Amino acid sequence: DIHVMPDTPEILLSKANQVTMSNKLYKAGWEEDKKKGYDLKSDAISIKAAKASRDIASDYKYKLAFEQAKGKHIGFRSLEDDPKLVHFMQVAKMQSEREYKKDYEKSKTRFHTPVDMFSVVAAKKAQEVATDANYRSIIHTYSVMPDAMNLELAKNMMQIQSNNQYKADYDEFMKGVGWVPLGSLEAEKNKKAMEIVSESKYRQHPDKLKYSILMDSMPMVLATNNAKIMDEHLYKKDWEADKTKIHIMPDIPEILLAKANAFNISNKMYRLSLEEDKKKGYDLRADAIPIRAAKASRDIASDYKYKLGYEKDKGKLVGFRSLQDDPKLVHYMQVAKMQSDREYKKAYEISKTRYNTPADTFSVMAAKEAQANITNVNYKRLIHKYILLPDSVQVELTRNMNRIQSNHEYKQDYNEWYKGLGWSPAGSLDVEKCKKATEIASDSKYRQHPSAFPFTKKMDSMDMELAKYNAGVMDKHSYIQAWEKDKTTIHVMPDTPDIMLAKANKLNYSEKLYKLGWQEMIKKGYDLTAEAISVKAAKASRDIASEYKYKEGYRKQQGHHIGFRSLQDDPKLVHSMNVAKIQSEREYKKDFEKWKTKINLPVDMLAFLMAKNCQHLVSDADYRRIIHQWTCLPDQTDVIHAKKVYELQSDNAYKADLQWLQGVGWNAYGSLESEKNKKASEILSEKKYRQPPDTIKFTSITDSMDV
Repeated sequence: DIHVMPDTPEILLSKANQVTMSNKLYKAGWEEDKKKGYDLKSDAISIKAAKASRDIASDYKYKLAFEQAKGKHIGFRSLEDDPKLVHFMQVAKMQSEREYKKDYEKSKTRFHTPVDMFSVVAAKKAQEVATDANYRSIIHTYSVMPDAMNLELAKNMMQIQSNNQYKADYDEFMKGVGWVPLGSLEAEKNKKAMEIVSESKYRQHPDKLKYSILMDSMPMVLATNNAKIMDEHLYKKDWEADKTKIHIMPDIPEILLAKANAFNISNKMYRLSLEEDKKKGYDLRADAIPIRAAKASRDIASDYKYKLGYEKDKGKLVGFRSLQDDPKLVHYMQVAKMQSDREYKKAYEISKTRYNTPADTFSVMAAKEAQANITNVNYKRLIHKYILLPDSVQVELTRNMNRIQSNHEYKQDYNEWYKGLGWSPAGSLDVEKCKKATEIASDSKYRQHPSAFPFTKKMDSMDMELAKYNAGVMDKHSYIQAWEKDKTTIHVMPDTPDIMLAKANKLNYSEKLYKLGWQEMIKKGYDLTAEAISVKAAKASRDIASEYKYKEGYRKQQGHHIGFRSLQDDPKLVHSMNVAKIQSEREYKKDFEKWKTKINLPVDMLAFLMAKNCQHLVSDADYRRIIHQWTCLPDQTDVIHAKKVYELQSDNAYKADLQWLQGVGWNAYGSLESEKNKKASEILSEKKYRQPPDTIKFTSITDSMDV
């Protein structure tokens, strides 16, 4: 026998662990507080809040003003003061076909063309190209000295604003050169969109995703060290090598203590006595209470006992006084009724001409609510007209029964406390299911970076010490700390080679010095002679654009021709025809006659909304956003505020979290309605209701009092 001292370290540690892990001790303080109870005064905040909620939800308080004012006013001063008549007028307007078509009659002869329609924009562009207004710019006629300051400034400004100068590089180098859209912003957007929408990439296994990391990076080195630390083979390597060389005697204290502990915690030894008792069995007498109860139950359920009286009476009675006294004939009549086709269809013939409207349809519920709001029935309850002593037994029983059956009493707590209170679905079964489903189906959580997972590590572990050391080695501040101290104490002479080289490089890279000669030439101006090529080209361009030269041929031909060969050659007649078309009633109503027989569907129809949503999904419009054309510094306050406002108002950013829900299905298994249906089917099951007693499981504990 082995005796373990109660003050050994292992026993003390076990007792301490037992105290630490004991659920009873953990809840001891809470149980003591529950036994003490609590004192809730009548002026507590929660009581006052409940009373205020009761007053708000009270049906009596709600109708108090109405009951006080009832009967004091007869009639109304005007039609608008009567809510029922106003309601009837509104209903009449809603049902009036004239009111229904009033807006349509006003707008059916109007035609609205959007200003940004493609044809209108194209017409504007064509008009700008074909018009002569912007083509001829009249030059100001005044004389200026060639070396005047304003002329120099005007020349510089004309060069800056010159479209020819602006497009010179384009006309000389880029014009006519092909362009490949590969790598452009729209192409990259489309590629990214195809990657996002791609079903094959979205549903591919995580093992197929390519991922590479440098082997000498911080996480890889840390993971390598962790793998070595957690390697079970390396952990047991020394033990595996030593266990075949070292022999431990079986009578040393550690081995004896381990055997004693194994005996103490053995589940088999713990149940050994129970198993031995079960093998011995037990003696159950014939006159025991459970045996007699079983026999009585058997007699009750026995078919023989059930028919014993019938078998004794059989043959003693011949005939019956009436048809109803013969059970067989009554049974045959019932069977005949059940098998009769006429009886079978009797209920159908009665109910086939009736129309059944479900009581929970939307229109019926709305009508019930409206009737309950405007009816006066619930205010007038007639008292029963009979006389009884107040202490009679019937009155007391009736009061108790009325109280038990009273719907008002039954719903009193609801009317006083809960009526009118809102309900938040947060924390309900369906909401929790949806949350769990969103967490399971969340693509953001499924593909989140490993750095987003919470992780706690001991600060004195091997890998943390290694990481601290590596962080100290890679710390840039520590790396340049010595230089930061030295650069304020060491003086470098300005004629050292490095300083001279830096100055020379500064001169070479200076953009100001690079453009200095060009700026000097601009300030000196230039001499433009009359026979210069540019002057002659300007004169030639002036002659081409001159209105006199333009109309010279027309003036020479004037008077030679009288009339036109055709109507289309006369611009005035063509213009008059166009004006006549515009003013024509038939042309004016031409589009209306085409469109008046076409049906106009509401824009909020289900089909329209589904088509719009599908168009949003497949449309490329959201990828092309025209940037506002103005110049503004990116760090201005209004720009920063505008960005924040755009982010707040952005419908795309607002609905970004909902994109992953598109296409996610929902399984009704386990929902509230499904569980209700299962429970109802179990309650209404004929098979379970009429099963014989011997199929019901019954277990009796062998060590109970009756056994």
